[in-house]
Amino acid sequence: MKKIILTLAFISTVSCIKVPVIERNPVINNPGNETSQNTEKDINLEFNSDKWWQSLNDDNLNAIVDLVLENNKSAVISKLNIDKASEAINLAKSGQGLSVGLGANYSGIMTDSQGQRQITDEKFSRLGQIGLQSSYDVDLFGKTSNLIKQQEFQLEGATLMSKYTELTLAYQTTKLYSYWLFLSKEESNLNNRRKILLEIENMEKNKIKIGKGTKDTLLVIQELVDNTDILVQKNQENQLVTKNSMSNLVGKVKSQEIDSLLEKSKGKDFYALSDNISIPQGINSDIVAQRPDVAYYLTVINGQDAKLKSLKANFYPSFSITGSAQLSQINLLGLVTGGSFLGMLKPSITLPILDSGKITSSYKIAGVDLNIFIEQYNQSIVNAYKDINEKLIKYNSESRINKESKDILGIKSEVLSRSKKRYEIGKTARRSYVEDNYTYLVSVLTSEQEKFALLNYKIDLINAFGGLYTTNQK
Repeated sequence: MKKIILTLAFISTVSCIKVPVIERNPVINNPGNETSQNTEKDINLEFNSDKWWQSLNDDNLNAIVDLVLENNKSAVISKLNIDKASEAINLAKSGQGLSVGLGANYSGIMTDSQGQRQITDEKFSRLGQIGLQSSYDVDLFGKTSNLIKQQEFQLEGATLMSKYTELTLAYQTTKLYSYWLFLSKEESNLNNRRKILLEIENMEKNKIKIGKGTKDTLLVIQELVDNTDILVQKNQENQLVTKNSMSNLVGKVKSQEIDSLLEKSKGKDFYALSDNISIPQGINSDIVAQRPDVAYYLTVINGQDAKLKSLKANFYPSFSITGSAQLSQINLLGLVTGGSFLGMLKPSITLPILDSGKITSSYKIAGVDLNIFIEQYNQSIVNAYKDINEKLIKYNSESRINKESKDILGIKSEVLSRSKKRYEIGKTARRSYVEDNYTYLVSVLTSEQEKFALLNYKIDLINAFGGLYTTNQK
């Protein structure tokens, strides 16, 4: 017995294969040193909420986002991927431990007394068998346990991709919703301008009747009316396109629920959305690390690490124990009598040296895949910083433009106020005041466009951050 054990130990030792060394590429630990930033580094940020749109305090927006996340096909698929990954863990666990199988057989054999088959005067012998067979794979080197870990990391990755899908859909929905609110303001502004232009047109026609107006001036005014009508038509088209885009997000050609919520929100001030978004002065690595797309690649790396450990077990002998217990008897009723029991127990060993080429190549390929995933993670880090930095630059630039636009609008407002006073005390004609009012409305829409652009950059930054962040006051 001792010789057998020593012989098995010797065979197991010499049959092992040398494990190749995998040169692992470095992972970016401090991406702030890898990229340039346009603002002061390491400003502490506090993550507000995964469901950042709820912080905008708009019930209509919340209802629309809920509809999108519930019905959008990408969101549904991402949830199914989570279910699939979860079941894959159960499948991996089922390969661990003892497996047991039950088998039964019942057959009839036609023979004569010499065991020769006859055509006539048949005699039948019936053979009955029933038994259990089990096997147990000894997981000495963590092959199965690491496969389970790999599936667990894949579940984590599927969850992160679902979160990324949610983030993307909420971003797209909020962009469309804010555009809808802007279009509502634009529509009101254009209608007011058209109303003023029609009044000016009538004034000019009356002047022509008394010989004080000119046809050229009237044509210029009518051209402004026509151009305004075109802008109104484009506004209506954009509203329809926005509605259709919203319906598409919920997986429908036309959604009555979406239409109802959008009409209900018409006339709301989109400034309120902007005021509820706080943009920090800088970024740090914590923000990038929490982005779902970046965190996803980290789970892929961890999963591949687990796969490598599982494949590493193939370089060493694997052991298993197989056993069976069987009842067998020529007569079916004899299965329960003595002497019908047969049993077997046998160990087995698989030597890796017999399949060394395949094992080594599989391990090396997995090592290359690991470095590919590491470089994808590193690239996602750099891309995330680039994305955030570029959007911060655009946001800061638009903030300055907004301030200047606000100052200009303040001047225009003062001009209109003074014009109104002059008209009210009879120093100027109504025509002069109405024309100043039209000029002011043009400036108002320009200011609205700048404010909307600023809101867009804020929403873009939220998407770049992966959620809504506020400056930590501690």
